[in-house]
Amino acid sequence: MYRSGTGTGTCTPHSGDIDAKSPNMSGPWHLRDEKLREQLCDATGLTEQKIDGVLAMFLEDVQSEKGMEKWPLKYPSYSISKMALYAYTRLLALELGDKTCVNSVHPGYVITDMTFGTSDFSLAEGAANLVRIALLPAGGPSGHNFLERKDADF
Repeated sequence: MYRSGTGTGTCTPHSGDIDAKSPNMSGPWHLRDEKLREQLCDATGLTEQKIDGVLAMFLEDVQSEKGMEKWPLKYPSYSISKMALYAYTRLLALELGDKTCVNSVHPGYVITDMTFGTSDFSLAEGAANLVRIALLPAGGPSGHNFLERKDADF
């Protein structure tokens, strides 16, 4: 597993508890290609071109049916889109510096048609998770991904 603790550092291996009920299937540890993982995790060298390049490579592999050996096994399109969102979040946070806080938020596994009612959070609880991050004070965390109520692994 990899983690970007500050939002501005690199993803580093760590161990930790993961709530099995959380649909966290979009972290870079799901990329099976080390170079791609490094490309998305290296915040100091992260560029829009690098992120776009990873997405273009994914689209090319999907369209050509080349083989998906470097991409996530489960829900590859969903996972790659979320990884790109997290990378763009960190990039924008780095570019804007302390002018504003930029974060991405997953409200949690919310009861919707998509989750077939098997979720742990009501719509109100999911919305509260979003609002909590939106109301963080000035100078708060930036470049982070929040999952439910926690600063999540990237």
